[in-house]
Amino acid sequence: MSGVRSVDVIVVGGGPAGAVAGALLARAGIETVVLARGHDGGRGGEVLLPHVAPILEEIGAAATVSGLPATRPSGSVTYRSGDGAHGAHYRFIEALPPALPTAIHVRRDQFDAALLGHARTLGAEVLEGWAAITPLWDAERLIGATVRDPTGGEYELRARALLDASGQQSFLASRMGWRFPYPRHRKAAIRGAFVGVPPNPDDPAAATVFLGREGWLSVVPLADGSAAVGLVVEATAVARHAPLADELTRLAGAVVPAAAEWLAAASPAGEFTLVQGFAHRASRLAGNGFCLVGDAAGFLDPLLYTGVLVAMAAAACAADDIVDALSRHRRVDSVDFAPTVALTRSLHRLYFGLVRALADPRFLAVFLAGSRPLRAHAAMVSLLAGDVLRPGLWHRALRPRLLKLAARTSLLPLARESAERGSRR
Repeated sequence: MSGVRSVDVIVVGGGPAGAVAGALLARAGIETVVLARGHDGGRGGEVLLPHVAPILEEIGAAATVSGLPATRPSGSVTYRSGDGAHGAHYRFIEALPPALPTAIHVRRDQFDAALLGHARTLGAEVLEGWAAITPLWDAERLIGATVRDPTGGEYELRARALLDASGQQSFLASRMGWRFPYPRHRKAAIRGAFVGVPPNPDDPAAATVFLGREGWLSVVPLADGSAAVGLVVEATAVARHAPLADELTRLAGAVVPAAAEWLAAASPAGEFTLVQGFAHRASRLAGNGFCLVGDAAGFLDPLLYTGVLVAMAAAACAADDIVDALSRHRRVDSVDFAPTVALTRSLHRLYFGLVRALADPRFLAVFLAGSRPLRAHAAMVSLLAGDVLRPGLWHRALRPRLLKLAARTSLLPLARESAERGSRR
């Protein structure tokens, strides 16, 4: 590439959000460059919630993803207390239409590579190993970025719009002072794979999450016989320089002993990774010529497997915003991203609120009883399945109860005010 180049759109990040945006923009005939810095390694697993399926269908990647080697369909998810004494099995078919009965378990590295390859097939220019270094501004408008190739060469890449889908590193927010950590949620995540993990007794294909007071552990069975395991604990609990597989086992025994017993006969397989400081929010999500989507816009906790859904939905919305804006006035202004900003903030409020609510023992007891004490079981299933992109069961039945509970327990800022506003309507 020469010293200065101009394109229509730059997408920073080659994860699910970047790949979806790149695919949709390229299919619309917009010259799009995707800067894919690279995968972080490891064999982490991902649960693609049932409502990810329509997005995969929209970009034409459903068959590609379902054919990945480790992909495994699952019609449910189980949540258990850390001591194993209580648990609830949520079956997606109890609240979803027949066309969306299952989730899909994937290896994250395989999934990311497949989506990125699909975006390339549709015409997006994917620059693997390239990174965005510095945003370029013209007054209040973002006009591109300085980028670096795999050999260290730097270039100026200009565009009508830039989508920041860089994940938790948050390219724009980090450089512009818009990234703020959640001070009460300083967590660390250890991720890797085990072989020989016993099957879930409720459903051998189902993911299982063990919830403890000081952390939680997730087990996602894959079709290759392995299980992706992730542990989230307080960052200060992780010992420095210790082998990560050993740390996961040690901390699981302290935080979620039932999970540690379950993994006792299993063996670690492959590389393990440690991620710290992932809980953050961006104070600004869009402006003239730019928008932040996915984890770059904010992230709290991977507890509910919602990160990929939120990222892909926001990326698809942002791509639509750009296509519409360029067709109308050949530029993209802050107001053009209003639908994406509204969607992102709505999903953050909903899922961040639920993660915080699960930290309250009273709400956790209701959740582990299948939400039946709230008479909201179907609504909770709908929420866990990702049915949040349109007003559905969760909106009619669950959200008012969540707000009222949060108001009583002071878990959510302004929850009491929100509940009162809802009752006045």
